[in-house]
Amino acid sequence: SFGTVWVAEVIQPASSSNGSAAAAKEVAVKEIICQSPHQLASARFEAELLAKLDPARIGPASDGDGDQAGSPTRQLDIEGRLPVLVASETEVVGPALWRVRLAMTRVPGVALDHYLEQQRSLRQQEASAPSQPGLRRRRLAEAFQTACELVLQLTPVLGHIGRVAYHRDVNSHNILVDVGAPGERPLFGIVDFGLAADLAKWRGPLGPSSWHLVDIGGDCRYWPMSAWLQFECGWQELSNYPVLAAEYQTRLDLHALGLVALQVLAVGCLRGPEDAAGEGLPSGVVALLDAWHAYWEDANRLWSELLACFRSGGDQDGLKISCFNDDAHGVIGRGLARLRLAAQEALQECDGGDASATGNVFTQPLLRVLLELLSAGGASGLDPAAEEDACLRPPPTWEAIGYLAAGIPSSGAVGSSASISVAAGASAGASAVASATNAAAAVGRAQAPALALAGASAAVAAALAAATAGPGGSTGVGVGACAGASGGCGAVA
Repeated sequence: SFGTVWVAEVIQPASSSNGSAAAAKEVAVKEIICQSPHQLASARFEAELLAKLDPARIGPASDGDGDQAGSPTRQLDIEGRLPVLVASETEVVGPALWRVRLAMTRVPGVALDHYLEQQRSLRQQEASAPSQPGLRRRRLAEAFQTACELVLQLTPVLGHIGRVAYHRDVNSHNILVDVGAPGERPLFGIVDFGLAADLAKWRGPLGPSSWHLVDIGGDCRYWPMSAWLQFECGWQELSNYPVLAAEYQTRLDLHALGLVALQVLAVGCLRGPEDAAGEGLPSGVVALLDAWHAYWEDANRLWSELLACFRSGGDQDGLKISCFNDDAHGVIGRGLARLRLAAQEALQECDGGDASATGNVFTQPLLRVLLELLSAGGASGLDPAAEEDACLRPPPTWEAIGYLAAGIPSSGAVGSSASISVAAGASAGASAVASATNAAAAVGRAQAPALALAGASAAVAAALAAATAGPGGSTGVGVGACAGASGGCGAVA
């Protein structure tokens, strides 16, 4: 649900307030205008979810997607990092027209994307200033640490949410950062549950609240490849590719957090020519940043097109056909494959040398986390040999990702891939192109000519081949399949 949000001061707590809401002194008030029963149900679900997520009401997790809860430490991990419902009201303002107001606790901080723009400006000023010995290494270390802090702090929050819902709109605008005084570590929180989906209904049989028919939403720059195919052609076409369907159903929040962490890393690094002391960024990090900037340029271009259509009330079916014809899903899939390959090579470089040469103690944990979080056409995880069917296995728990970010891969929480070296990454990548045709044939595709991606896994190659062959080719995805597909671009703002 979309709405306008204000900050308000609590004059007198509601008599029904309890838990975290009872102590709120300042709240955020969200007003949502609902023009259909479906929109009204979505707004009411947001209110119900915010009430359920009160850390003071933590109980045992009921399913495997969330993390075990109930300890005081767990409550402290998420206290103040997500909004909690204080009060809500629904008002009928006309025929088939409702106004829903939600008052919720205010999460401290500013939108992360605004903070990153400030940091980008500072890095540009530093790059143009006279070289300072050691500055580039310090900025690199700070960037790795901040990105790791983001993951460490938000994994318990997303694990708590994941007990009952998928957020579906994890991005740098919905993550808040409270920087605090100089030298203090930043504090991260997450807001805006307007696109959240009920976990049980999302997974359930075909229905208005299942993954098949729920409008695709969120900032498309943080979508995996499967989300683009769902947007363009709908669930029936996506279901033809089990790996992609599994990616869409289970990894939206995981993948989006990985991209946000990588965005924080990329903005925080001070790029420029090697200075007089020979202090340049490590080659593996440079390759990763280059892959990120290429991906982000493509993603921003597509985002601009979707946003323009949404804001102008344009033809959404025509937009879907245009995205399909422009191979949006393939562009994103290939960009993500390059990101994963670059992360594998950066980790291999780091494993083979001094950690201090590529950042600090946060370097290896963050790179491992990125490989677990980022999904490229269904390929994910640390083990290049096992990434091709990773999305057909249960995704890592948020607790497991937290362990990995803390540098504790031996916990076993991520599964066997957590302790696997990526030394075989280069050879696995080199053989992937040769095996792409066979892999594509395994999913009913004759050829994969567009997948000459150095280092792409066989699974990525198969997924991209399946989704990028043009109309009239062997995919069976006709342009007509895109028009009228479920989901709209109205949720991309």
